[in-house]
This record gives sequence, structure tokens and C-alpha cells, in this order.
Amino acid sequence: MMRSIALLLLVTGAMTGIVSAQPDRSVALEKAKAKFEKEMAKADEVMLANFDKAIAKAGKMLQEKLMYERPLFASQHIIPTSIPADAYLKERTRATKELMSVFQPVITDLNKAKKFEEAQAVEDVLNDTLKSVRGYGLAIPDIDAHPELVFTIENKGSGLVLDTEADTGRGKIVLNPKSFKSRPSQLWKLEREDKGFLIRNVKSKSYLNSPGTVVFGDNIPMASTGNFDAKKETPASYICQLTSMRHEFLIEPLNSESILLPVEKKVKGVTTIYLTQEKKESTISASQLWKLVEVR
Repeated sequence: MMRSIALLLLVTGAMTGIVSAQPDRSVALEKAKAKFEKEMAKADEVMLANFDKAIAKAGKMLQEKLMYERPLFASQHIIPTSIPADAYLKERTRATKELMSVFQPVITDLNKAKKFEEAQAVEDVLNDTLKSVRGYGLAIPDIDAHPELVFTIENKGSGLVLDTEADTGRGKIVLNPKSFKSRPSQLWKLEREDKGFLIRNVKSKSYLNSPGTVVFGDNIPMASTGNFDAKKETPASYICQLTSMRHEFLIEPLNSESILLPVEKKVKGVTTIYLTQEKKESTISASQLWKLVEVR
């Protein structure tokens, strides 16, 4: 909380002169943030009360599922499947739109005035506020309220998107120019798990599987697609942490202390860009960052 207030105070001086004809908007930002947090705390309270009522009435099997999902919602805001969540998601969507309507114009004004440090500070507050109530920040749209969302996953450094070597949506993962209308293998969905995210290819319904110790060709570990037994625990190689860097994110496989990034490999004069993993460094380069681009 102190960090959020400090960041907002940084903006106060920056807004003076940029929008001098208007009241200091840092006050409006703090009010919007406080209102959002209060409304979402109330929505969480109602949802948890609904859990408790359902647990009290449920049979043994449903009760076990409810008792498993309740702490996941309380700690990570993972949306349950054992009780209705439509009202909660509707309230969260409404409150988020209201919050964005206050924050986004300030960020836009600061960027236009080339006050990039102040704009980043406001955006960081917005990112952290959203993450505190849904488990993920600005880099990921509201996939809980809109599970139908489909994306291309674009590399910031190259502008290329995740694809599969074969146009079936299966096999080794590569980076190609965006052409999802002719190559639907470039379309992906995100699914949440208690330990992270699953990245699923729309065409094949297979999941991104990080390299781990699997080695192809010239000892370069390459990511591929694969499937697992849904009735058993999801293998760690399929689960990724998507670490938000505001509008981009790092893809960090759960089965290692590495990040996924592109690597070029030339075979018979033809260069293909695969997805490999490398130990995470303190300095983040553009090639390590990814962004979701919604496909409508």
C-alpha cells in the first residue's frame, strides 16, 4: 500500500502544468483505486459466503471440490467451477472498466507530454491493483470473464508470433510472421491453473510443453506441443508463470528456473526460429518479452 501511495505521489507534480486547467488528478486516481478495492473486497466477501453456504449443503464429493476451490479463490482469485461465478465476474468487469476509465486518460496524457517515468509509475499502480484482485495484471486481458478470447503471442524483439513447425498446430514450436488467417496454428488460448497458466493451441488443442531435458538436433532444447492426462496432475513442463512487465510478459516454465525465448537454427541453408529456454538474467531484453494480441 505504501508503495502504491508513493508512486501516486510521484505523479502529483508531473500533472501540474500538463492539465493545469483541471484539478490535480492524482487525488482522483487514489479515490478510484480505493473505491475499486472496496468494491472488490465486498464481492470477494459475497463469493466466499456463497462457498460456505454451498459447503454446508453439499454431498461428500462436491464438498471436497468446494473445499479445494475455496482457498484458491481466496488466495489467487481463481474462478471456481463448483459454484456459479457469473455475478462475481460481472461485478469485477464493471469495477475494472470504471477503474480503467480514470487511470488510462492520465497515463495517456503523461505519455503525450513525454513524462514517461510518471506514466510508468501510474501504470505500475494500475497493474498491481488489477493483479491483487484477479491474479494477473495488464499484460493479460480478463480471460476469466471471457474464456473465449483467442490470441497471437508476439515476440517484442522480432515482431514474430508463436506457431508450430507443421500447420497442424502440433510439434515443435517456431516463430513465424503473423498470418493466422492462412495459418490458424498461430492462434492460442490461455487457461489458468493454481500454479500458473497453460498455453493451448486452438487448432490442435495441444498445449505448449517447455523443453526441460528433452533435446533435439544440435543439443538445443526446443519447446513443442503436447497433451497430458487431464484426470491426473498437470505436468510441470506444461505450466508457465507469465510474469507481467506491464503490457508484456516473460514466459517462465514451472519445471525450471529459465525463461522461454527464440533461438535460430540453420539446416541446409534454411534458418528456422525455434523456442528454447535459457537461464533468467537480471537484465531483460526485448527478445525475452511477449505480448498477447487479441484476435477478433
